[in-house]
Amino acid sequence: MKEPKIVAEGLTNEQIYAWMKDKAQKASALRAALAEKQQIEQVLVEIESRIDQLTSEASI
Repeated sequence: MKEPKIVAEGLTNEQIYAWMKDKAQKASALRAALAEKQQIEQVLVEIESRIDQLTSEASI
């Protein structure tokens, strides 16, 4: 596997590591937020279906 090249432009190894760690944490948070969004969207679909059913049943 090829390793990526990082142009550090004067950054220390510690600064690069902190930057990479921050990026990895934010990528993980993004995955979690996207999963949560998907769950919420599924709940919304279920609620809308329930509303449609109840609207039909409540019609005179």
